[in-house]
Amino acid sequence: MGRDNENTVEFTVTIDNGGVYAVQAGGMSSTLWVALPMVVGTTPENGANSFVDENVVVRFNKSLDASVTPTLTQTSGSLVTYTFSGWSTDNTVATWTHEDWQPYETITLKVSGYKDLTGNVGENYTWSFTTVATPGKPTLISPADGTITTDNMPLFEWECGDNADNNRLLVDNDSDFSSPEENVLLGASENSYTPTTTLSPDNYSWKVIAINAYGGRESSVWTFVVAKWEVEITIENKFQEGEPCTWLTFNVIVKNTGDLVDNYHLTALDGIWPPENIYLDPENLENVLPGENKDSTLWVHIPGWENACTYKEIIVTATSQTDNTVSDNENATIHVIGPSENFYTYLENFYTYLENGWNLVGFIIENTPTNIFTGLSYYTDYYLYYYTPPAGPYGLQGPDQALEDNLGYWVWINRDNTIMTSGTPPDNREIHLVAGWNLVSFPVVNENTTPNNIFPGLSYYTDYYLYWYLAPGGPYQLQGPDEVLKDNLGYWAWINRDNMVTVP
Repeated sequence: MGRDNENTVEFTVTIDNGGVYAVQAGGMSSTLWVALPMVVGTTPENGANSFVDENVVVRFNKSLDASVTPTLTQTSGSLVTYTFSGWSTDNTVATWTHEDWQPYETITLKVSGYKDLTGNVGENYTWSFTTVATPGKPTLISPADGTITTDNMPLFEWECGDNADNNRLLVDNDSDFSSPEENVLLGASENSYTPTTTLSPDNYSWKVIAINAYGGRESSVWTFVVAKWEVEITIENKFQEGEPCTWLTFNVIVKNTGDLVDNYHLTALDGIWPPENIYLDPENLENVLPGENKDSTLWVHIPGWENACTYKEIIVTATSQTDNTVSDNENATIHVIGPSENFYTYLENFYTYLENGWNLVGFIIENTPTNIFTGLSYYTDYYLYYYTPPAGPYGLQGPDQALEDNLGYWVWINRDNTIMTSGTPPDNREIHLVAGWNLVSFPVVNENTTPNNIFPGLSYYTDYYLYWYLAPGGPYQLQGPDEVLKDNLGYWAWINRDNMVTVP
C-alpha cells in the first residue's frame, strides 16, 4: 500500500505461475511482466526411466543467486543421500550426485529454496521417475592403453559389466568412432574377440559398451598402435670403375622406415665372384630407431682374372631381424677397366676372419697392421701382441711395424671383421724354435703341412706339441699330429730342444 499526503490508494497484486504481476490501483488496473525463477527441465526427466547412478540435474529459466543452494528432497523410494556438485557457469543449471538408488522403484524429488539475483523466490518443483538396473561399466584388459604392436589381428579382452544383455566392441582409427573398423555385437558374457580381418598399420581407439533394454554403459577409451616393420636401403656412388686386383668401397645407408626399433642383417652377393671378394663392415646394424639411418661399408675386390669391360652387379640386402619377411635391396654396379694383359696375375689374396675379442692368428704376407686393418684405429679398434720365446715377455706390435710371416700374433679387435693381405706367398719358410714355448705361424700350407711332416724325427706329445686358440673366448685346442695346419692361424708350439723346421 502507498500513501500520498491526504489521499489513500489501495494496491492489489496478483502473481500467477508465469511470473506475471497483475496490479490494481483504485479503479485502474495494469499488468507487469516479471520473470520469476522456475524449473524448466530435469534429469532424470519426469515420468522417464533412469539408471540407478544417474546424476540429478535441474535446469532453471534464468541465472540464479549462486550463493543460495537449492534444497533437494526425496519423498518416495528408498532414501539416499544427495550432495550438491555446483552450478553451471551461467548459474542456470544445478547438479547433485548421490548414492545409487534401488532399481525398479519410483523416486519422487522436490527442489525448493532457490531464488534469482533480485531475490525473487521460485516455487517448489516436484517430479517422479522410475529407476532401472544399470549395465555395469566394462573394464578393458588388452590391448593395454598405449600399446604398440605388430599384431594386425590383436585379441581384445575385457571384463563384462553387470546387468548387460549384450556387449558391443568398437575399434576405430578415428577417436570419435565415426566409422569403426570393428563394430561387433556380442553376448552378455562374451569378454574377448579377435578380428576376422587385418587392421592396417595406424593409431586406433577401442571401447566396449554394455547394453540392456534400458540403455548402455561405455567403458573407458583405450588406444593402441598397429606398427609396421619396414626398411629402406640406398647405396651412395653406386656406380664405380676399377681395375682387376683393386678394392672398391661403397657407402651403404640403411634407414628404419618402420614404427619400432629394429636390427638388420646385411648381405652382398653377385653369384660369380668368390664370397671372400665381397664383404660388408659391419654386417649387422643393431638398435636402429624409427627414422634413423645407419651406415655400412661394402668392400669389393675385383678378381685378378676378371676381364676388362665387364659390368658386375652386387646385390646388397638388408633384412629385419625381428621380421625376416621384411627386407629391401639395392644394386652396386662395377665396371671393370684395364689394365694391360697379365697385370697382377702373380698376386694372391688371403683372407682372415676375426671375431670380436681375442684371436690368435698368423699372416701369410708380411705387411703392417695399418695397411692390413684399413679403416680401423690402432689402440682404439684393435691392437696386436707378439711373444718372445721361450718365456716371454709379450711385446706390443707397432701399427707401422712389419709383421713377420712365421710368427703368431694375439689380435684384439672390437668387432667382427675380415682382413685381407695381397701378395705372393713364399715358396717355403724356415722357422726357428727354441726349447720351451714359441708363438709361431706356418705361412706355407698344403695337404702335406702336418706336424709329423714338418717335425721329422721328433715324437709328437713327447718332443713337441701344438695348440691353437678358438676365438674369441677359447678354449685352446690341441692340434692333431696328422691334422693339416692352417696358414692364417697362430700356434703355441712347445718343444724340448732348439730346432729349425722347414715349411714346404
